[in-house]
Amino acid sequence: MRQKKDIPIEPDPVARIDAEARLYGARIATRCSVCGRWLIAPKSRAAHVGPKCQKGSME
Repeated sequence: MRQKKDIPIEPDPVARIDAEARLYGARIATRCSVCGRWLIAPKSRAAHVGPKCQKGSME
């Protein structure tokens, strides 16, 4: 499948907001849906589950 060259591909909008927040010393976070801890890693934020909860080990 070919891409049209005249249509620009926009970067991830959350990444843009995250970069802007970091300019002001802030970070974007969401809560883990399992344990409620704050998640700041982009992959964890997207999944709404932290790495410990994703593995199944709750400490």
